Formats: sequence, structure tokens, C-alpha cells
Amino acid sequence: MEPHEILAYIRKALQANYYTNFAVELEGKTKKNEGYVSDMIFAKIRLADTGKNLHLAIKFSKKSLRKFEVYKNIYKHELLFYTDILELFNEHQIKQNVSQPFHAVPKCFATFSDENADTVFLDNLYKHGFVVRDRNLSMDLTHLELLMKTFAKFHALSLSLKEQQNKSFLKLLEDDFITKKNTVADFGLQDFFNTSVLKVANILKGAKRTDLSAKFEALLEKGMPKIISDILNDTPEKSVIIHCDGHNNNIMFKYKDNNKENPHDMVIVDWQIVKYHSPVLDLSYTLYAVASKPEISETTALLKYYHEELTNFLTELGNNANSLFPFSLLMDHWRKYAIYGFANACCYIDFNFVNPDDAPSLDNLDDISSVSENLSVINLGNNQMYTERLIAIVEHYFNNINL
Repeated sequence: MEPHEILAYIRKALQANYYTNFAVELEGKTKKNEGYVSDMIFAKIRLADTGKNLHLAIKFSKKSLRKFEVYKNIYKHELLFYTDILELFNEHQIKQNVSQPFHAVPKCFATFSDENADTVFLDNLYKHGFVVRDRNLSMDLTHLELLMKTFAKFHALSLSLKEQQNKSFLKLLEDDFITKKNTVADFGLQDFFNTSVLKVANILKGAKRTDLSAKFEALLEKGMPKIISDILNDTPEKSVIIHCDGHNNNIMFKYKDNNKENPHDMVIVDWQIVKYHSPVLDLSYTLYAVASKPEISETTALLKYYHEELTNFLTELGNNANSLFPFSLLMDHWRKYAIYGFANACCYIDFNFVNPDDAPSLDNLDDISSVSENLSVINLGNNQMYTERLIAIVEHYFNNINL
């Protein structure tokens, strides 16, 4: 999208959301490897009436993807999250007077949609000291505990609203983003996943871990696209609204005294593939995508910590936490659905290590199959950090889940 088109959209959207007298200054955009499905523009909006500045991160649907109905829908779902789901969650927390509410979502100033684009106008978190952690580095236990606590609060809200038979929430569950099921092939990702499986198996063999490559290939014999699609099309007991895309790029931290080992706040961004499913889809993807060997070995302890925080927050929300979602049910979900996070992490973890200039692009697509073609071009060469992370998560999965 050209600068004059961006400015036109910003003005149109702000006017539609009752901002009338303002000036716009574009301040840049995200790097090539910081977002693949949408385009993010940073802008300063000076409000003439008050003299105040709004520092915005403006998210645009990607034109090359929006022409496909399945991608057009996920952009609509993100708008739904900010306008309906988040508002409902906030109302419930206020009503229950919780002491420390879930707030790990950027403030949304406006949304706008027309026949050509979907846009979300968000607070620019960089201006408040939030940063994306170096994607080459794994997250230590301090970061992971904050992640578990945050996801626990987020997931608890769905469980609470459904048990209390909140009419607005029950109506929300009838929306397309709940009822409509899609496969990996619908998103043009079937070949990408198949290619990734072969790549992972070859890397394991090259690292002389044929024990792991054999198990990996056997596990995925029926095809990773089918495994992931079957999980996504399941409707487990005690489902919740999930983010479903918790890799490093979508998590921002704020650090106390700029100490990168001491995160005291976090925000989750990019809500376009929000779903209604098991909380384990969030937990497994995040753990396998951001942890290395020392941290992934603490998975059971982290799941216990998550459940303690879930229980505490459900109690604050006015629910009987132990009967609503016992730890035994969480572990049942983990054994059944952790393969979702494991499989996705195996396929996408190399994106953490690619240089910005070498990152794949989805800007030019001939048809839906081009999504796989464009995403499959990553070649890291002999990257030891990537290989070690990959071995760690594969080893953990087969030692602890798929025996």
C-alpha cells in the first residue's frame, strides 16, 4: 500500500470513529521478518482540539492475502476480538471486581473495514517501553511464568462466562469464528507443512539423531496437515477463547529498570487466528516455540503453575474452580492436544533465526498454493542455535508425551 493510500485510510477510519480535527505523521513500519500476514504502520496523530498526540500502531490486512476468502475471514475475526470479545471480558472483570484483571492486550482506538481492507488502530506499545524479546534467544523461567499467568487469566474468562451462562458470551459462540471449521489446505499451507516435516527430519539426521528422526517421521506418517486439521476441527470439553499463535513475535515484554531478566508486564498481539478450543493449544505452542532444553524440561512445573493461577482467577471471577477445570482435565488435554504446539513449533521455529532481508514474503501471490511456496524458501544453512532448539523440543516431546 502506497503512503498516500495509507494516509487516506487513516483519515477515513479516524473520522468514522469520531476523530475530526487531526494531523497525521507516518513514523515507519515493521521489518520484513516481524509480520507475515498483515502490514503494520506506525503513526503519530496530533489531535488539534486537545493538543495531545496519539502514537498508533496501525495494522492493515495484506492485500495479496485478503483476496482469498479464508484470509479475509481471519481479518474479520481480529476485528471481532477487539470490538466484541475484549469488551465482554473487560465488563465481566469489572462486574466481578477482580483485583488484578487480565489486561495483556494493546488498547484499541478504532477499527475500520471496507471492501478493500481491514484496519485496527492500536496503541504503539514501543512508546510505553514494551519490546519484542530477541527471537534468537529462548525464554527463561521468569518469562515463561509470566506467560503462564497471563494465559491463565485470559482462559479463565471464557470458562467463567460460559459456566455463568452469560447470554452475550453464549451468543458469541454462535459466530462463524467458532462454528466454521477450516483445514490447513484451506489456508494454502499443506505443502509448507509437508516440506517442513522433511526438512526437520533431515536436520535431525544430519545432527546424528536418527533415533529422533525415525520417531518424528513415524509420528507424522499420516501427514502433519491432517493432524493439525483434525485437532482444529475437534471441539473439546471445556474449550476457551484462545490466541493460537503465541510465538516470540506476538509477545511483548516490559522490563523493570531495563533489566532483560526481570519482565514485570507483557502484552499479546496479533489476534487474527483467535479460536475456541483447548487452552493447551496456546500453552503447547508457546512452550515449544520459545523454550530451549533447560526450560522445556520444566513443562510439568509450568503447567502446575498455570493451573494454580487459573484456579485463583476463576475463584475471583465467582466460579468453583476445582470442579470447573481440574488439573487432571488439563493433563488430559495436554496428552491429546500438545502435538498441535509441537508440530507448529517444529515447522515455524526456523523463522526465529532468519535474517530480516532473507525472510519470506507474502506480498505477491498468484493463488492460494503460493502461500506454501513463499513460506518454504527459508534456508538457514548450518545454524547451531536452531538445531539445538529443534533437538530439545523433539526430544522432550518423545520423552514426555508420545512414548
